[in-house]
Amino acid sequence: MDKKRSYVDNFIVKTIGLFAGNLSPMRSAGEIINALAGKKINKIPILRGLSAGLTERFFDLGIAGSLLIIAALFIPMIRWIALIGGSILILLTALIYLVNWKEGISIRLYDRIHRILERSSIAEKNP
Repeated sequence: MDKKRSYVDNFIVKTIGLFAGNLSPMRSAGEIINALAGKKINKIPILRGLSAGLTERFFDLGIAGSLLIIAALFIPMIRWIALIGGSILILLTALIYLVNWKEGISIRLYDRIHRILERSSIAEKNP
C-alpha cells in the first residue's frame, strides 16, 4: 500500500467498527462496518479490511485456548476436555501464525482466498 500511515484515521476506523459491533446483535456487524469504514477513510479494498478482521478472530482462538487451559487448572470436572480443546486452539493459532510468517506463503494464500471471495456477492464491482 502506498498510503502513509495515519494513526488518527486508523483509530477512527477501529472506533467505528467497535461501535457498530456493540450495537449489533451478537456483535456481528463490527467487522463488516470496520472494513467499509476502512474503504471510505483509508481507501483500502473491502476484502483487505475483512481479512484484517479474520486475522483478529484467529488470534482470539489463541486467547480462548489459553483461557480453557487456565480453567482446566482450577475446575477438575472439565480438566481433560478443557486441556484438549485449549491445546487444539493454541496449536491452530500457532500454525496459522507460522504459515503467515513467511511473506511469500501468506501472499499466495491471500491471493487464493481472495479469488474465491471475489466471486461472492461482497466483492467490489469495478466498472
